[in-house]
Amino acid sequence: MHFHFTNAEGTLQHGDNRQVVEGETLSVKDPRRVVCCHYGMHSSERIVDALLDAPGLRLWIVSHPGGVVERQHDKCVGVDRKAEKDLGDITDVIVRLSRWFANRTKEHAIAAVGAHWAAIAAARDAAVTAATATASYAAYWGATWRQERNLQEKWLRTELGIVDDFTNTEDTITTGA
Repeated sequence: MHFHFTNAEGTLQHGDNRQVVEGETLSVKDPRRVVCCHYGMHSSERIVDALLDAPGLRLWIVSHPGGVVERQHDKCVGVDRKAEKDLGDITDVIVRLSRWFANRTKEHAIAAVGAHWAAIAAARDAAVTAATATASYAAYWGATWRQERNLQEKWLRTELGIVDDFTNTEDTITTGA
């Protein structure tokens, strides 16, 4: 399952302007030129990643019948993209997500300050270098960021009624909307 956003009219961007229609497949004109971020039919496996390049908030569940040509950490590209389902304009969900983000950011900011001071104290008490403490904190932050992005994705899928393996994980979320 992959995701792709379009503008409200459901047309492609970058001068293509073809209409995306549920159940139909759009293909590139020159399959030899397909390169991620430059040319091709892009999508993301996570909604939160698809949001990074969204020209609007009309969300589609899509697939690549011809296969994926190239993958990056937040997107992939193929020679074609089939619009499996039009989930419509999800502005209301994004507004609720923003509120949820704000509440979680406040919680994380309080925890981060505590973790920062704990890392400094550990460096001082264990007589380790500041670089070691900084590296430890960076590793903690990276793991926390990945966990947070997964929770954001789960929140979005739950709100949109998308039930799959991703939403059936053990992570606990509260929407607080």
